[in-house]
Amino acid sequence: MVDLVDREWKLVFEKDFGTSKAVEAFSLDRDPEIIEGKRFMIGKAVVKGVTCAIKLEDDRILTKCEECDEEKQPCFHVKVFWHKHMRSIYVSRLPMPTERKKEIFRGEKGEAEAGKGADQGIEADKDVGEVSSEETEGTEEKLVMIMDKLDEEMMKKIDLTWLASDEYPLIYEFERTRKLKDGSVKKETVRQLTWAGWILAARKQGDIRVEPAEFVKLEDGTLMAIALATDLKTNLTMPGQSTKVYGKNYTYEVLASKAVRNALKKVIDPLIVEQVIEYAKRRKAIKQIDLREATTP
Repeated sequence: MVDLVDREWKLVFEKDFGTSKAVEAFSLDRDPEIIEGKRFMIGKAVVKGVTCAIKLEDDRILTKCEECDEEKQPCFHVKVFWHKHMRSIYVSRLPMPTERKKEIFRGEKGEAEAGKGADQGIEADKDVGEVSSEETEGTEEKLVMIMDKLDEEMMKKIDLTWLASDEYPLIYEFERTRKLKDGSVKKETVRQLTWAGWILAARKQGDIRVEPAEFVKLEDGTLMAIALATDLKTNLTMPGQSTKVYGKNYTYEVLASKAVRNALKKVIDPLIVEQVIEYAKRRKAIKQIDLREATTP
């Protein structure tokens, strides 16, 4: 067996790893080692007693194994490491598609335009028109934090097996005043799905596969959860990440749930989000947020 350091890196492509089903019965011998640089990430793992490594450099994938030579790459050991850990990291490093690409991908430009507000998790009054925001960036950030904390509390009580119940709100709602370009003032209602709302949207859309979150420890000690959500109809896979921690009682389950939520946001059709919002309004499954909570120092 050759020392891993003496092996040459072999350039491979994502399609070379095959499907995860071929290696689903196998696992890593222990937690992998991850080294992250500015433009690259190297993961090293042991599979059935054999050490292998995968290097992600820009959009390139390079592999090597102490037992299998370069001509056999990606070998069995590397494939296990890829599907059990490194694939989620690779997907998370890919650039996000633009809104234009999303519209083309969905096939119906009109439908994508109709759901544009919902794609951002927000529904606003349709007669608001062109506006210029007077709200500070800090206020927006505080609003996000408030909704995030409410989601966290919900995540501690329900999981992906949850079914629609009157016990949990499906949307957050708050009123804000914005100034139009003509100088007049308009009230606006903003709505965003809760954790429970995203679960319901995923169930309603169907044909979505969510892979369990992987945990990666970054150089600064931060723990990052990375989850993947796949729209099986279109074969679109998108990552979701979560690293921020609020409060002392933060758990791995909450970190994983937030990564799942953030991945679901990228694959659920905006029209489905619109339907869940309308359903929540009819059932009054709404959590009102006082905007003053976000603006109070």
